[in-house]
Amino acid sequence: MPYAIGIALAILTALLVTTAGFDRDRAFYPTLLIVIASYYVLFAVMGGSIRALSIESAVMLGFTPCAADA
Repeated sequence: MPYAIGIALAILTALLVTTAGFDRDRAFYPTLLIVIASYYVLFAVMGGSIRALSIESAVMLGFTPCAADA
């Protein structure tokens, strides 16, 4: 069930983005990817695991410059 919800939300988000015209701006998708990466850090904080927080923070710190360079 969680996969179905995730897929449905992804499709609805893509439709909203296209309908609203947000996809015309080059900065939209990299910004969206950075926000999604930050959710993993948020979930690690909510989970209370220092190990998960350090791993997710390291991945986000490596991912963010790549997305910002796009």
